[in-house]
Amino acid sequence: MIKNFSQAAERNKFAIWACVKSYLKPTYRMLEIGSGSGQHALYFLEHFPELNILATEVPDKVNILRDNLKDCLSASVAPLDVTVEEFWPSSQFDIIFSSNTLHIMSELAVERCFQYLVEHLSKNGRAIFYGPFNEGGKFTAPSNELFNKYLKQQDLKMGVRCIDWLEEIASLNNLTLKERHKMPANNQILIFCHKGI
Repeated sequence: MIKNFSQAAERNKFAIWACVKSYLKPTYRMLEIGSGSGQHALYFLEHFPELNILATEVPDKVNILRDNLKDCLSASVAPLDVTVEEFWPSSQFDIIFSSNTLHIMSELAVERCFQYLVEHLSKNGRAIFYGPFNEGGKFTAPSNELFNKYLKQQDLKMGVRCIDWLEEIASLNNLTLKERHKMPANNQILIFCHKGI
């Protein structure tokens, strides 16, 4: 039984996989930022059992993730604080994937995340982010505006991030927004890569 089971992750894993699978090869190395219960990693491994996934969570939640993935031979688990360079793994990855994390991170954490992830993304790699995003400083749907209000009630540092702002941060770190995919429930997938790729 999966501890800290996420109904949202269970609901969106099918649409995410349908989009992400075209960027994967069975033997790729993937870093997942903010793996939660590990449900995405488990689902990816159902399709690509040889995919090498390093699943991560903040230090105080990593033990539950480790327990959920203990039987997956192709998955390893590590704590990750995206704002601290020492927490980032020393190796590079073909895919860096994260679902529903950028709106949980503070703006500073998002900036640090992009600063450090560029060092760990292989030359032809892709950084893939799933979640709700604003465009041109405006909410793309009333549901996203309500969700943003909910986030702010939990912590003022949280909030739905604007794609324009993410592109600026990416550019400062030699990354570019390569592709965008519209997803169910007013979410999107943003795919970043190194400039010039």
